Amino acid sequence: MLALPLILLTIVAVYASGHGVDTLWLAPFPFQYVVAAGLHASYALPAARPNRMLSWVSWWASWYLAGLGMASLGSAHSMMWATMLEAVCWLLAHPIAPNSLPDRLADWRRTEAQIAVQLRMSEGLFPWMSRCARQVVTGKAETAEGYEHLNLAARRADAESLLRARIGRVALPEQLRQSVLTNASRIAARAEASAAARAVEMEQLVLEAMANCADECSQLPDLSAAERGVLTKQCEQAFLELSHHC
Repeated sequence: MLALPLILLTIVAVYASGHGVDTLWLAPFPFQYVVAAGLHASYALPAARPNRMLSWVSWWASWYLAGLGMASLGSAHSMMWATMLEAVCWLLAHPIAPNSLPDRLADWRRTEAQIAVQLRMSEGLFPWMSRCARQVVTGKAETAEGYEHLNLAARRADAESLLRARIGRVALPEQLRQSVLTNASRIAARAEASAAARAVEMEQLVLEAMANCADECSQLPDLSAAERGVLTKQCEQAFLELSHHC
């Protein structure tokens, strides 16, 4: 259903962009329209959309050329009209793709919810700077709850030091000693990397769950805004407690 208006508006956009091409480069007829049609096809056709950089560059070039073409045709506020024309063409073209406009809006809303959750979990810039300065001057080393992988890293470092000391007391050829130490370092590094990756994965899962919970709570029709806010905070606290014990 969107194909017909897309084709009609694209023809108008190609006509305006062709005049823009003719303004910048005196191309013989009909090559200016061929260039304009190619630019529009590179962001409007489904086969060309996987290359996002090419699509964006083509759209900006089409927008600029359409503005020049409308100005050469005597249109007032040419860039504004070019923006509206090219934006409508873009919006009409992309729902035809596998990722439709409603899906893109839903993804954007989920991303926005995740960003909002992360901001609520973060402290302000000045308190953060004050805490960092106080930690640098008078702070003591501590391990926060929910970061068990740091304790594991410390225990692995102690175990590696113990292994090095034990190997140092054994009479081994130097080549064999270096091979054993290299393998021990590789094992410790792989274990530490796996624990850190697991911690990052868990944090991402918790953030996604909190964002989905906040999104679902905001859509509850039977509760007031204050009640939805309290329910959202309770869900977020439950997920945080879960992450601290995993």
